[in-house]
Amino acid sequence: MRQANYGGPDIETRRPRKAASDDEEIEISLRCVGAPIYDHTMRMVGAISVAAPSARLTTQKLPAFGRMVLEAAEEISKEFGYETKASQRPLGMEH
Repeated sequence: MRQANYGGPDIETRRPRKAASDDEEIEISLRCVGAPIYDHTMRMVGAISVAAPSARLTTQKLPAFGRMVLEAAEEISKEFGYETKASQRPLGMEH
């Protein structure tokens, strides 16, 4: 699993938002990209991911899918009451 900055810096924290991707590391011919979901306490409570055959989810498409997964994770996190504040940092978020 690799972490990549698909979303650019988080507007409020100025930290990169990261997603993890798997480039045929777990299963040959399968790629995936995922992002964490946080709750109102800023704890990671889950994740969302997209997986597809590597012939369809090419390395050129990974950044676009990464951005979509990050946006979906952010929307779900908001439903759990998650709010990013400049002085706070979610538990489990990488530097």
